[in-house]
Amino acid sequence: MDYERPETIYEGQQEDEYSLPPSSHDLPMNRLVMSILGITALSNSAYAIIAPFLPFEFEKKGVDPSMLGYIFSIYSVAVVLVSPMVGKMISILGRRNLV
Repeated sequence: MDYERPETIYEGQQEDEYSLPPSSHDLPMNRLVMSILGITALSNSAYAIIAPFLPFEFEKKGVDPSMLGYIFSIYSVAVVLVSPMVGKMISILGRRNLV
């Protein structure tokens, strides 16, 4: 959608004041994007908050320290492996169907 400049400049209007107003469709999408970013930040911060304390809790319960390393590494590997698949699913199914 191209925006055409008007042929006349009205009184008090500057030459560079040709901007499109935000459409009504953009505003809900911005809220959706901000919601997704907030949820992602909350999820990642929960992982970051629990990471320093989890080894002590596992030690109290008698879990082998190497098992703790596997748990943290499995999470990271799962994120790396699943992210491309989710991206492909978004392009196939559409973002509205996956949100």
